[in-house]
Amino acid sequence: MKATIKTIIATTLLLLSCSYVSSAQRGSKDWQEKIQTQKIAYLTSTMGLSSKEAQDFWPLYNKMEDERKESFKRVMDSYKNLSDGLENGKSEREISVLLDKYTLAVKNSHSVESKYVPQFEKIISVEKVARMFVGEESFRRSQIHRFNGKSPDSNKK
Repeated sequence: MKATIKTIIATTLLLLSCSYVSSAQRGSKDWQEKIQTQKIAYLTSTMGLSSKEAQDFWPLYNKMEDERKESFKRVMDSYKNLSDGLENGKSEREISVLLDKYTLAVKNSHSVESKYVPQFEKIISVEKVARMFVGEESFRRSQIHRFNGKSPDSNKK
């Protein structure tokens, strides 16, 4: 009887913890989707996209964002390998190879946007492409300030 009660309690605790983890993951996804929706609205407004432009622009932008994410992942993976190599006392030659991989990943990461500029210019004006990049940075900064509980203008002098 005691074993049965312990099993029931253990099972209940396990189910509750699984439910909590699932809820936290869902909350994180909801939060990310909310931020993404705000970003889309902000950029659409900042860039002054017409509905026709938006229809052509957003699929290409999403493709660039996917490539940015993959590129960032490669940078972080190569950074971790480099850091681990240093931590684990790898040889000078091995560190050199890891460093080369890291710097190549960083270099490739910086070329993602320039690859897409000509494609964007085929569907929107140069000014709107520029507004996209400025708008992305402005949105990113506003999110950081919001997260830190500061006004975006508090650092301007």
